[in-house]
Amino acid sequence: MGSFVMIKREVYEKVGGFDENFFMYGEEIEWQYRISKAGFSAYYWPDAKCIHLVGQSTKSLANMFLGEIRGYLYWFKKYNSSFEQLLLKLTLLLGCAIRIPAWAVWGKWDLVKAYIQVLPELVEEIWT
Repeated sequence: MGSFVMIKREVYEKVGGFDENFFMYGEEIEWQYRISKAGFSAYYWPDAKCIHLVGQSTKSLANMFLGEIRGYLYWFKKYNSSFEQLLLKLTLLLGCAIRIPAWAVWGKWDLVKAYIQVLPELVEEIWT
């Protein structure tokens, strides 16, 4: 999670910062991917403490899911083949469609509503 990161100037100067085409979800993963490809290593320091107020940036589950989906789509467009992009699109559609009845069975109506809102936007996002 990119809510708290420390980075050496040398790393930043070589790979740059976040790709601004990611809005909010996936940018730190893509950044770490570029850092790793440039030959640098990442380390986890378990004693570091940070308070991350989950969900404070996005009040809507549907918007959060769409942001995450857009991040996946952008990543695949940037790094993957056309065939892999197609597979991702189909996987996202199927995953969204399966989650609606699955969450309904579990009585998670906030998630059902969010995925119902996401589905038409996802279809538009994918096929336009």
